[in-house]
Amino acid sequence: MVFILSSKHNGWTLSTWNGAISYLIFLSIFNLYIAFFINRLNQTQERLAQSKKREERLIRSMQDILHSQNAVNTERMDQIMRDLHDEVGQGLVAASIYIRSLQNSLESANAKRAFEKGSAMLESTSVSIRNMLNSLDRQPMNYAYLSQELASGRIPQLLRGSGVGYHFTITPESPAWSEVPPEIYAYIHRFYQESVTNILRHSRADQCRIDLRMRIRADQILFAGSIRDNDIQRNFNFNKTGSTGLDGLVQKTRQVGGILRHGRKPAFKKIGFLLQVPRR
Repeated sequence: MVFILSSKHNGWTLSTWNGAISYLIFLSIFNLYIAFFINRLNQTQERLAQSKKREERLIRSMQDILHSQNAVNTERMDQIMRDLHDEVGQGLVAASIYIRSLQNSLESANAKRAFEKGSAMLESTSVSIRNMLNSLDRQPMNYAYLSQELASGRIPQLLRGSGVGYHFTITPESPAWSEVPPEIYAYIHRFYQESVTNILRHSRADQCRIDLRMRIRADQILFAGSIRDNDIQRNFNFNKTGSTGLDGLVQKTRQVGGILRHGRKPAFKKIGFLLQVPRR
């Protein structure tokens, strides 16, 4: 394109052409500045976005670290609680049982008073520990832990150490066991712990049997658990007040929506529970 600068062209003077050219140059420079400004703005926005991503990654990292620390602390607390219950709590129960077995061999009045005082102290300590454990949450368990605990853990060790024959059956592991909530595992474990403690304290049985059955339906998982012993002279007294273990067992059964039942037959007495768990 050729511009003819002429004072007669379209009536424009030379000054008019110079002004137009100056305006075009200014407009071009202004457009370049706007483009430069927009480019810098885009770069700034990109840096801000990158900073935000780095901040989010940092927050996630801090959350992961905090979660790991909480997991470690929870694991340590659960281990302490388990040790208290398994080693100290049930150990006190066993010691109390063994001390009572010496009662008839004591002759002097002072020895009997010392025995009664020591037995009361053991009983009080055992109740305190159980009250503390009942107020804390237990570690969520799974099928492997529960089955091992019932087959060869503290429960069979206490029974056999007290001269009580022990037999245990459980429904074999299947994918349905993974659908069971942790609180149900915790309840089942506590049910057998309290029931065994009741047998050791108040029964003269020499045989004990634990059964845990699971049945699968389309929308539910049914649990039927029981423990029985052959001391039919002493039945379960659910009307007794002040029994920490039995009261706690009744309350926990209600909390999980279960039914607690008991009975007696010519050869044994039995306590059990029924639970329905919705399938996931």
